[in-house]
Amino acid sequence: MLYIWENIEHKGLEYLKVKYSSNNISVTSTIIDPLESNKIEYEVILTRNWNFIRLKLTNDKLKDELLLSKDSNGKWLDGNNIELDHLVGANDIDLSCTPFTNTLPINRCDWTKDEPLHLEMVFIDASNLNVKKTQQTYRLINNNLTNKVFNYSSGSFESVILVNNNGFVLDYPGYFNLLTHTNEC
Repeated sequence: MLYIWENIEHKGLEYLKVKYSSNNISVTSTIIDPLESNKIEYEVILTRNWNFIRLKLTNDKLKDELLLSKDSNGKWLDGNNIELDHLVGANDIDLSCTPFTNTLPINRCDWTKDEPLHLEMVFIDASNLNVKKTQQTYRLINNNLTNKVFNYSSGSFESVILVNNNGFVLDYPGYFNLLTHTNEC
């Protein structure tokens, strides 16, 4: 599958490919951020149940890379396989530069309309590669045949996110808008 999003805030684009295999889901993406004169690339490996396994993120402007993984026991590890105790309890990643990572909890969790789920996430600021654990809340507010609407909040930030039935963001007001999508790569 191929998704191309417009970054409304930074006037950029994201080109994302999703490949499904019998064992996992592989995601590769390139983001062009003209306001920062920067290119960000990332690869994410997930289980077929949308559980996070591994991230490789590169930031051309920083000339640096972030490697992050979670083992089968739920331990978060850096690129040197050193355990990151401050991330204990988190399940998903949230990359600042993409709407894609909203798809992880949306597809991984069971949803009941108007029942919020409070989730611990690993927030990654792609502009500086800082990593921290955050509390985020998702609440399904509308579910119809073609899309779903979620209320999303983290700290004082709150937004309504429209996703398709595959859990991919169609509209994240003020931040991201899906330009095109195809089931072929």
